[in-house]
Amino acid sequence: MKTLLIDDTINFERHYHLDRLVGRRSRVNVDTAHAWYLRATWEFTEQFPTLAPDGPSVKLEILVRAVIAHLFNRDGRHEFPETFYLDQDRLQTLKAETEDLIHIEVCMDAFVASLKQFGHDGSVSPTVRHQLHAALVAIMGDAMGNGSRQWVMNSEALSLEILRQASLVAGQPVACSHEILSRANEQLLHMFSNSFTTHNPRLEPLLLHRVLACTDRNASSSPIDLFNDLVPVANTTSPPQPTHFFHLHAADTSSSYHTLNPETAKWQDIANRITHIILLHWRIWGPIAYVQAEEPARKASPAAAAPSTSSSQSVHSTRPPLTAEQDPQVLTTMQTGEPPESGQENHVAHQLPSQ
Repeated sequence: MKTLLIDDTINFERHYHLDRLVGRRSRVNVDTAHAWYLRATWEFTEQFPTLAPDGPSVKLEILVRAVIAHLFNRDGRHEFPETFYLDQDRLQTLKAETEDLIHIEVCMDAFVASLKQFGHDGSVSPTVRHQLHAALVAIMGDAMGNGSRQWVMNSEALSLEILRQASLVAGQPVACSHEILSRANEQLLHMFSNSFTTHNPRLEPLLLHRVLACTDRNASSSPIDLFNDLVPVANTTSPPQPTHFFHLHAADTSSSYHTLNPETAKWQDIANRITHIILLHWRIWGPIAYVQAEEPARKASPAAAAPSTSSSQSVHSTRPPLTAEQDPQVLTTMQTGEPPESGQENHVAHQLPSQ
């Protein structure tokens, strides 16, 4: 039954959400979601003025960029639009894992800085990086996935381990004074507090590039293929070890670098899981909430695209009920329960007749 349920995901959720929207029983504010997507379109247009945001692949890319920006909290918001309500827990987990990877990268930079203080200017080998990564994850333990505060609370232990391994690599005595440890801890805390401006701008494009590439590879995949290729297989025989990451995409297994750099492997795992959520979400909500016959709204300012306070607080959309003329294919599916025509649900974007 699991295969059948996965394969019918898109058809069922379209049917369910459209039925509730038409009956004004939906918990989703479509206006707010569309305004969120419209703001992302404006940002994309400003960043790439020579590209028209009207092509199917570009429209999907806008959604990808909006989701990634949200995970890095670049837009200052902490919640996704209500259209993501079924994916909120998964997205929050991905956001927490992304924050952990950012803090690990900060620790790696602190390690390089410690090496320079010990007079070692050589490069850090993947093996040394892997060992330090394993030690940092072991120190954090169950505190990982619980936000930046946990990294700050464990900063002394992290600083001590960074100094210890830097001393070994540099060939210096492992023992260090309280003064040296205190300075290292202060430096690490300072780097943690500045990571939003120093590391996020560097790591966000890294994840964005991986998700865009993964989205492009899987744009036409069926729901069951998306599940098989992008969802990591849970280990039911024994608890997962925190120092290893096994969920590599098949397209990336040719690179031996993944076997030596656990952060790189984890970035790809996160990219795969984000891609799975985005592709299913786009096929379900794209023609309902994001790609609508509102071209004149694009000529307005991004601020004008945001709904009023009373509108954003409303649970139900203020948009008139959908009609068969607005999306005959989707509404026919809703009314009959029959799947769309062959290939219909694999399109990246769905244009309405008025567009």
